[in-house]
Amino acid sequence: MNADRVLPVSEYTKHSITQYYGIDAAKIFPVYNAIETTNVFREERTDNEKHVLFLGRITRQKGPKFLFETMTKLCRKMSNVKFYIAGTGDQSEVLRYEVEQAGISQQAVFTGFVKKDKVQQLLASADAYFMPSVSEPFGLSALEAAQFNVPCVISKQSGVSEVLHNVLKADCWDTDKLANYLYAALNYDGLRETMTRLSANDVKNISWDNSAREALKSYKRVLNLEEEEPGTK
Repeated sequence: MNADRVLPVSEYTKHSITQYYGIDAAKIFPVYNAIETTNVFREERTDNEKHVLFLGRITRQKGPKFLFETMTKLCRKMSNVKFYIAGTGDQSEVLRYEVEQAGISQQAVFTGFVKKDKVQQLLASADAYFMPSVSEPFGLSALEAAQFNVPCVISKQSGVSEVLHNVLKADCWDTDKLANYLYAALNYDGLRETMTRLSANDVKNISWDNSAREALKSYKRVLNLEEEEPGTK
């Protein structure tokens, strides 16, 4: 309420701030997150399995309910798909139980907490990345997946969907569409190649330097060192 400017990580977060807290949208200026450049490698696998990676806290915010529903629907269509679920959270045991009760335990791997080197290994061997978040201010792991040339299927309820333009997006609750999107990303080579090639271009345009410059602009304008943008206070 007292801030001269608010710098959230996405337009999605800006909308939440105005909707739930009544903050004046004219003083909210999103500055997107970015990722560090890293050595990208792909693991060549000889098996016929298709790996889908979920990477994040297993909490309500990350959509474990929709992860499970999508898993169940895709596993009915594909016997050779395997979901790698990397992370921990208060919904971990619930998700494990549901997967077991649904009879798809053989198509799910729960890795628990993973360190950075293991995350890179999982990304290098993934055939698709899946993020069904209910509410995601940004979603850095999707950027990391795109950097590793992994086609991404993500929810529209995420900030990262604003900067990754060449991924497949659906509402988090539309698990029929999410399952269909994953099926397409895993089985249609032309779609996969187009998604990864164009997403690589998206990632090139996202950097901490650009984000720092945007933050610096706001500091300067608050201090009256630069003229304000047209139409703003």
